[in-house]
Amino acid sequence: MRKIWKQLISISMSLIMALGSNVVMTQTAYADEETGTETKQEIVYGDEVAYDPNTGHSYEFVNSSVNYSTAKKEAKNKGGYLICISSKEENNIVVHYLEKLNQGDTRMWIGLERNQNDISKFKWIDGSELTYTNWEKGEPSTLSETRVEVYFEGTWNDCYGSLDRPYIIEYDKCSHPEEKEIVENRTITDCSIGGFTGKVTCGVCGEILDEGIMVEPGNHAEAVIDKKTFIEATCKSKGFSGNKICPLCKKVLEEGKETDIVDHKKEDEPENYTENTCYVDGYTGDYNCKWCGEKVQEGSIIAKKSHEYKDDVCVNCGRVNNAVYGKEYSMKTTAQNPFQVFQFKVDEDGYYAITCSNKTDWDSYGYLFEEESFNDEIIRNGIKKLENNNRVRLEGCKKKNDDGGQESAPKIIGNLKKNHTYYFVVGPFSDEYGEYTISWECAHSRKKFVNRTIKSCEEGGYTGDLQCKDCGKTISEGQQIEPQSDHSYSERYTIGKTCTNYEKIVSECEYCGYVHKEINEKKGLGEHVFVKVNHKEPTCTEEGYSYDLKCSECGEINNDGNQEAGQTIPSIHSNLSGSNIIKYYNESNATCFKAGYTGDTICLICNEVLEKGSESPQLEHNYVDDKCTNCGLTKNQIQELKDNCFEINSFEDLLMYLQMGSLGINGKLNADIKFPDNYKDDDNILNGASLLNSKLDGNNHTISNVNIEGIPCRLYDSIGNSTLKNLKIEVQGECEQSIYYLTEYAYYSTIENCTFEGNVKASRSDVAAIQTIDTCTISKCINNVDCVNFGDAYVAGLAIKANNSNITDCENNGDFSVNDSYIAGLVHTASNCHIENCINTGNITDAYEAAGIVASINNSEIKNCTNKGDITNAEGAVGICVSANNTKVEECSNYGNIIDNEYVASGIVGIILQAQIINCTNYGKIKANNCAAGICYSNSRDDEGYYDQKEIIQGCTNNGEITSTDLAAGIVSIIYNCNIDNCTNSGDVQAGSLGGGILAVTANSSISNCINNGSVDGYEYVGGICGSSDDDVTFEKVYNSGKVTEEAFKSKGITNGTGNEVIKDSEENHEHKYSEVVEMTPSTLTENGVIKEKCSCGYINKRTISHPNELIISNDKFEATGEKIAPTVTVVDVENNPIDQKYYTVTYRDKATGKTVDEVKAVGTYEVVITFSDLYEGEMTKEFTVVEKTTEPATSDVTTGNNETSTPDSTTGDQEVSTPDLTTGDQEVSTNDTTGDDVETSTSETTAGDVETTTPKTTTGDKVTTTGNKPTTKVKKPGKVKKVSVKKLSRKKISVKWKKIKGVKGYQVRYATNKKMKKAKIKTIAKNKASFTLKKLKGKKYFIQVRAYKIGKSNKKVKGKWSSVKKVKMKK
Repeated sequence: MRKIWKQLISISMSLIMALGSNVVMTQTAYADEETGTETKQEIVYGDEVAYDPNTGHSYEFVNSSVNYSTAKKEAKNKGGYLICISSKEENNIVVHYLEKLNQGDTRMWIGLERNQNDISKFKWIDGSELTYTNWEKGEPSTLSETRVEVYFEGTWNDCYGSLDRPYIIEYDKCSHPEEKEIVENRTITDCSIGGFTGKVTCGVCGEILDEGIMVEPGNHAEAVIDKKTFIEATCKSKGFSGNKICPLCKKVLEEGKETDIVDHKKEDEPENYTENTCYVDGYTGDYNCKWCGEKVQEGSIIAKKSHEYKDDVCVNCGRVNNAVYGKEYSMKTTAQNPFQVFQFKVDEDGYYAITCSNKTDWDSYGYLFEEESFNDEIIRNGIKKLENNNRVRLEGCKKKNDDGGQESAPKIIGNLKKNHTYYFVVGPFSDEYGEYTISWECAHSRKKFVNRTIKSCEEGGYTGDLQCKDCGKTISEGQQIEPQSDHSYSERYTIGKTCTNYEKIVSECEYCGYVHKEINEKKGLGEHVFVKVNHKEPTCTEEGYSYDLKCSECGEINNDGNQEAGQTIPSIHSNLSGSNIIKYYNESNATCFKAGYTGDTICLICNEVLEKGSESPQLEHNYVDDKCTNCGLTKNQIQELKDNCFEINSFEDLLMYLQMGSLGINGKLNADIKFPDNYKDDDNILNGASLLNSKLDGNNHTISNVNIEGIPCRLYDSIGNSTLKNLKIEVQGECEQSIYYLTEYAYYSTIENCTFEGNVKASRSDVAAIQTIDTCTISKCINNVDCVNFGDAYVAGLAIKANNSNITDCENNGDFSVNDSYIAGLVHTASNCHIENCINTGNITDAYEAAGIVASINNSEIKNCTNKGDITNAEGAVGICVSANNTKVEECSNYGNIIDNEYVASGIVGIILQAQIINCTNYGKIKANNCAAGICYSNSRDDEGYYDQKEIIQGCTNNGEITSTDLAAGIVSIIYNCNIDNCTNSGDVQAGSLGGGILAVTANSSISNCINNGSVDGYEYVGGICGSSDDDVTFEKVYNSGKVTEEAFKSKGITNGTGNEVIKDSEENHEHKYSEVVEMTPSTLTENGVIKEKCSCGYINKRTISHPNELIISNDKFEATGEKIAPTVTVVDVENNPIDQKYYTVTYRDKATGKTVDEVKAVGTYEVVITFSDLYEGEMTKEFTVVEKTTEPATSDVTTGNNETSTPDSTTGDQEVSTPDLTTGDQEVSTNDTTGDDVETSTSETTAGDVETTTPKTTTGDKVTTTGNKPTTKVKKPGKVKKVSVKKLSRKKISVKWKKIKGVKGYQVRYATNKKMKKAKIKTIAKNKASFTLKKLKGKKYFIQVRAYKIGKSNKKVKGKWSSVKKVKMKK
């Protein structure tokens, strides 16, 4: 033991001598030779070096702050590397030198960096294992931070390598720095005298480097270069060869010489090396000079690799091609391949799920692309963007998802088409990489139970197999339950114990669905359940009341201990500092052009002026050197003003007026003005321009290209106490900062009749015409700007925020494609606003949260607003408003399709709290994975809500299809404590586990006077009115007339309840019988009519009366035979359906005299006169002639009974129909048209080829009877339409032209967005004309065909073949 201590003391004393007085010893481990136990040796520190005798490693502290790459390079040049820490003691070396710097915010580099093959992990640059870590709490945090620093306290943080930090170099063995050598007992000074060279010890590690020798007097030893004097020559500076000295006595034997500058010295490793992949080229890297850093050898491109597939997987990048249905593949992303592609082809139409599961912990993101919208360039662009941005989103996908799969991996369910190829791309959400599995198969979106026979466990039976309706796969097999079996309960929900009730557990048998309620008395009674009641909002003159805390069970009121409860709220006018009071309204400073005003104090509720301000006098001009010191204008400029109005005729005028903005001078724009490209704004005009106390009339002119150095910019910084009208602003460009086309802040102002045009491409930047509107009136403003935004931003057509404002008659037509952003067609967030008569027609895609009108609204009113735009591929999407708090939404409509959305979707409102939805209607398709509803998807009941002020949904109607893989309902999906009254659903509802015609799930609510007409489908808990209802729900006067699936576990006509619900005066299988016409508007010759009929249940069925379109007679030329002539008459409506004769009378008029005749026999020109009645009004005529009889047998129509007519088909049910009446019996109409060359008769006439003759026949009874000597004819199909051409007329119109075909009655034009014409729309032109205009088109590619038709037997169309397909792409 004494031997060890003696050795340790010897080394330590040597180190103290070498390193000076600032030596610190810390205890480290060593092994006792006698006992074998582990003890501690000491790390010895010097000013710049340290040594660990335990490992033999030495450490050099470099007090020079450089970036990571430079520090790493310098360490390597010195033969070491950045310190790699394997223990707490080694970590303390860094702490020691950080403390030595005595700067609390200083940090230091260590040699830990992210593993490029798996960037989620770290590695030491010396290759050693990562066995010790000391991360700061919450770190490492960001994958783009690839280097590691040590804080002052010794904890670690991942960071960017571009930062400058000091560092420590670690050496595997001691470098024995000469300046740290310890020389003992040296006596020699000159070899001629002799002496002892001395014992040399390393001052860092204590190793004996030289024992020393005794030199006898004599000659010097062979000279060596003195390293201390040697200076290496570089490409920048000369060097020094070094003095030659005697190695024994150190005497200089020969002076060194200066050496010349030399060539560059190439670094050992290149810079900018990148590996080639299947998507991007690589680069061999550039070599720089080791001394000066100049590039001495330029690298070259390494051509990208080709995909080489083995078993459908690329061996180079891991991409999967032609993925097998149902097969699971393992994939991974890396820094070299951050995006992976999974390609597959669909054999049958249907909904498919592409599902991922993360194998490692990383944040992944998935994209589904259609074949025509995907190529490798998308991946290359994504990789390129990742180099500069740690959060990238790929463009052009059909759908996207973040964490819908397993282990926070993506999953996408899509409606995919037969024989189409799709690409599923997985990449980083931000900048992480990892491993995952992926597969594709049927989504099983529609499920049903088959072979289910069990009704009760007492009777027994089979529970049924759960089967996919789409692919037929059995998802789970049922069980055979023997008779007299016990129930198998699973808990449905628990109602906690209260002051009056014990805990109640409601369970349900998983076999037969029996509901069991268990009262748990063992736990005893509970506490009061206090809710907020009796709240009263203060009015302008009356006090309000905060609320009382009332027990919802026993009714006790107890406000003790709650400082907010039981408090009187002062009236609004009594508290001039309240949120509804504005001070300094219309405040303005006096200028040379206007008097000032101190501003009024006004109430925002009633607009009453509570305290009136006072004027301050207008300033006088004070000229110095011909320039006013108050306003800054010259005399000439002032004299040019006309009635205090500045005329803007040029760009220079506009700049001048922008600088006058605070002077109260009005402006008028007299010309269109465009800003120059890359406008410099050297005078900071745009950066500070304001419009204050002024009126600017754009005079219907345009200001365009407002920019600073090419980046789109706002026109005004702020607009206050002003009026701006009749202005158009055009904006174009890309930006990475927020852009507001008009102004950032508008207050106390009126903005009307302004239009915004153009296209904006932004990256994480808010985009709108105005950022914030405060106490303004905005009217008749239109946004037509299309916006593409790449994430994490707010985008709106008009404003991001609006407070205390009226917004009326405004419109958004711009399309927004925005990754992970918050979007609204007009305003994103509104408070204390009135929004009325506004419309959105723009389409929104790829948003995080999206609404057609306003995203979030509070204490406001939305009235008579309409959404006609489609909202797709969002996580949450709503036609009018996403969330409404204490707001009334009234008479609003949605026509847009809110489809293919990830989580929730609804037609009118998303989430409500203390809100009312009154008389709103949804017509669009609503589709989302988790929750879909026609009107509203949920309410937000929390501590802020007042228990006795229920949400109200009243008088609302859904006519659209509602689809979800989970919850779906015609009116509202899931709601609590709500009154739903007088609502109707006529749309089909397709749910997963919970579906209802009115509601999916509800509790503590009242549903009254509601009707469901639509079909309701799902695999469990399906109801005609409600899918599942808990306790305390009342259903009164509710009627289900729709079809409710019987293939579900639990389906009922009203609700699947617990037995505690109340159902009054209701029918679960109601059949509508219309006994009362409540309103009828007759159809005219040009406008459709409407008939409204009422059922006993209260449902009013509205049917369209299609207006008459054409009067058709069997012949327009007859021969006088002495018999009465009466042409066969048919009247068809605009839908080409015949109109029943009971709605019109037929008379004849002599054209020569203009008088009505009782019968037609004589030669002459006549008119068939149709006079409408009842459901129709107006008169139609058709001319025919009677000529002298020829020698051939006459061709005529001779009546033997009633005139021939055609009648509409029988129509029943609740849907709108094109024919207004109910008819029975079959009727047949013969077509005896002898016009032109199309008819061949039984006499000497011949046909031109279109018509075959048939033998005329007589029909009796209810059939139409025809007689005469003219045969009945069978009409051939028209020929194929040729020379079809299409031309774009505008963004939403296409002109279609073709070559006429002789003898046809009209044409049909069909158009679709796919070449196979699936879901094509057809327009009918009931005339032989050769052109038609398609309108209201969207920015897509359209495929168009034309065909001709004739009218054949029973007035049915005889249609020709479709023409060849023409295509045209519309601009967005």
